[in-house]
Formats: sequence, C-alpha cells, structure tokens
Amino acid sequence: MATRATRSLLASLFLSLTWMGTAWADDAWSYALGGGIYEHPKFPGADSGYAEPLPYFDIRYGEHLFFNALQGLGVKTSGREDCWLSASIGPDLTRRSESDDPRLQGLGDVHYTGRLWLQAGASFRRYTASVTLGRDLFHEGQGTIADFEFFAHHYPLDTLEIDDGVGLRWADGEYTRSFFGVDAGQSQQSGLPQYAAGSGIASLQAFLRAHYALSANWILVTNLAWNRLQGDAVLSPITESRDRFTVGVFLVYGF
Repeated sequence: MATRATRSLLASLFLSLTWMGTAWADDAWSYALGGGIYEHPKFPGADSGYAEPLPYFDIRYGEHLFFNALQGLGVKTSGREDCWLSASIGPDLTRRSESDDPRLQGLGDVHYTGRLWLQAGASFRRYTASVTLGRDLFHEGQGTIADFEFFAHHYPLDTLEIDDGVGLRWADGEYTRSFFGVDAGQSQQSGLPQYAAGSGIASLQAFLRAHYALSANWILVTNLAWNRLQGDAVLSPITESRDRFTVGVFLVYGF
C-alpha cells in the first residue's frame, strides 16, 4: 500500500500536470499507440528467458507532458534546448517468482513495483548523456536504482533513426538483497547457501535502438540490449548467468 509520502507525491504530480496542461493550452497532443513482443530473462541472473506481449504507447502534450510505457506519467522541463529534467511515476517490470525455477523455492517472490523516476540529460550535436534515478514507491523490496547512459544518434536514411550506446546501473543494498541475497531463513527453506549482497555497480550495458518509418503513420520500433552483471550479483548462488539479452520489437501507429 502506498505511504502518505507516496500519496503526496502522486497528488503533487497530478496537480502539476493539471496546472501545466492549462498553461500550455495552445500546444498540440501527439499519440503513438501499438504493441509488440518483449523477450527478456525470467529474473535478474537467469539463464533462460521468455517472450511476452506488451503494449506500446507514447502520449504527449506539447514538449512538457508525457505518458508512455517506459516512464509512465510525468513532466519534462528544460532551461536550454539541449538540456532537460523530468519527473514521472511509472512501472518497473523487473520481478522474480518462485515458480520461475525450482532453485528459487523458499526464496519468496519479488513483485513488480512502481517507481518515482527522476531524469537529467544533455545533448551535444549527435550525442546524448543521461542519468535516471528510480525509487520503489510501493515497498516491494526493489529499493533505489540509478541508470547512466551515453549514446549516439544516427540517421542513415530519412526514415531511419538509430541510437547506439553504453550504460551502467547502480543499485542500493535493498535491491541487491532482494534479487541476489540469501538470508538465513531463505537458506534454510531453499537449500542455497547464505549470501550477503550490498550496494554498488549492478550491471553494464550495450544497446541498439531503432525507429523505422514504414509509412507516414506506421513505425517499427526495435530495441536490442546486452547486460553483464557486476559486483555482488556475479557470485550470488541465485545467479545462473552473468550475461543477459533483451529484445523488443513493436509496431506503432503515430498520429
């Protein structure tokens, strides 16, 4: 259940969006709606994955209000054209269930959660750098994470945009204990040895993202990422594979 502080954050964000929507009444709405397939590991450190259908949406009001599948509902502001700050409340689809693997019996489940996302970024010519801070709002044991990305933009065709880059994730002790730690009770129930996991660099990443315009309205969106676990996650008895891949392919209609 959401705490009083969480409810206050939600209310503040809603009031901000309402006020800003009134202030920018002359700006136009834009929509991108669709769906596709997202293939990813069953849980952090898993050596097997699965594909699931997911919706894709990106709804914007002017340059400052947004509601999309990745960041949720939020507001974006900028003091300069090439720098920005944003705040949003949205989902985090990372989770783990005992039913994912027989080895996980006795560890308990780690559920999906919602996060408060805070992002700062800057662009220079065809390069962009950003840092995104995400805090677990619903106390599902997912703690605080920080993602750092640096990538380049390429436009080989008028209809094709490609971003390629690298990134890393820092995670606090709550996050790493939930996904990679084994306490005394879990050890007794699962048979896995006890393992203490602390905060630090959790993973490194290389990624490729592409948007291809099939027509004036239809867009093919793809995302390929390779992640390599770091720090305490590597030696955890829960971890089966240090390397993991994710692939997303979505068909989107923009208007």
